[in-house]
Amino acid sequence: MYKNDKSKLEIVGIGGDSPIQSLEQLTKKHGITWPQIVDGTNEIKEKYGVLRYPSTFLINTEGIIIAKDLRGKELETKIESLINKSGK
Repeated sequence: MYKNDKSKLEIVGIGGDSPIQSLEQLTKKHGITWPQIVDGTNEIKEKYGVLRYPSTFLINTEGIIIAKDLRGKELETKIESLINKSGK
């Protein structure tokens, strides 16, 4: 998907309160290689208003949501524009 400079983009998955074994099977099945967090306390879900899985959030370094629920080409385009903007 993205070959990225982690100083510009970090991808993290939030597994909700899914059992770790289920999350491991899912990431293996879909070739997901980025870190996963199990949010057993629902702290992340509550902080960012996650209503369903999967959800996508682009969050800046200050923890502010800058885009939400983008998919496919729209998500890719937004990420590329943010990376290009931060590189200037």
